[in-house]
Parts: sequence; C-alpha cells; structure tokens
Amino acid sequence: MIRCDTTAEVDEVWERVQRCFDAGAIATGTSIEYTSLPSIYREFRHDPDLAPLFEQHAEAIGRTFPDYPDKMFGSTDMGNVSLRIPALHPMLSFGGLPPEAGNHTAAFAEAAAGPEGDRFVHDAGLAMALTIADVAQSETVRARLMGKTFES
Repeated sequence: MIRCDTTAEVDEVWERVQRCFDAGAIATGTSIEYTSLPSIYREFRHDPDLAPLFEQHAEAIGRTFPDYPDKMFGSTDMGNVSLRIPALHPMLSFGGLPPEAGNHTAAFAEAAAGPEGDRFVHDAGLAMALTIADVAQSETVRARLMGKTFES
C-alpha cells in the first residue's frame, strides 16, 4: 500500500516502487505482472467555509481539536467525495483514552461505549447542526456551496 498526501504523489512513488519490483524480478530470474485496483482513496479537501464554522461551534461547546496539520490520516473514500462536493471531516479530541490508544482499538471501543462517547456524539452532532444552520442563513456561503463543482 502506498500512502501520500496527494494522488499525484502516489503516482510518482508507484513508479519508483514498480522499478524496485522489476529489479527484484530480474535479480531472481522471475517475471512480474501488475494489475490495477478499481479505485483509490484520494486526498481529502476540507471546504474553506464549512471547516472553520464547525471548529468555531465545537470550541464554543467545549471541544478541542488534536494538534494535527490540515490533512487526513489513514484512508477513506470521503476524500473522493470531497473532491466532488463541499465536505468536512473534522477530528475532535476524545477524552478518557490513554495517549497510545487511537481509533480502531479496544480501548477506544470501551471509552466510546461510556458517558464520554455519548457526550462526544452529542457535541459533534450539535456542532454539525449549528454549522448547517449558519450555512442556511448565509446567502453567500449557501450560493457558493450550491454552485460548487470540482475537477476530477
């Protein structure tokens, strides 16, 4: 698996990885055949109006944001969606977890099943609802979002 910040970087790295595989095949006297996957997860683009609105509302109700650069970690088809329509995929801090425990762990599942998990879902939903209410009340943002199209 190759992960990069952009699809263009994936293409560049894939060319180098292919040359490594080709060299290995030559060195071992074997052949190699490449097949393409039907789709890839593309980079994520936060909408420049939605993301700050969500952050403002989440902070107003007491949520903080992890100290990450403006990029997604891991892989999600939401990146593909974000290149086509306005989108946001915020990462809120989730209290009650040991520092080494992240998403997709037993510790996360246990914490999410408790009161902090309930508060997290409530707060995230409220921040999203307030964000959408702001968009609904802003003719400028609403017009831009309704008319927004992206290059594929």
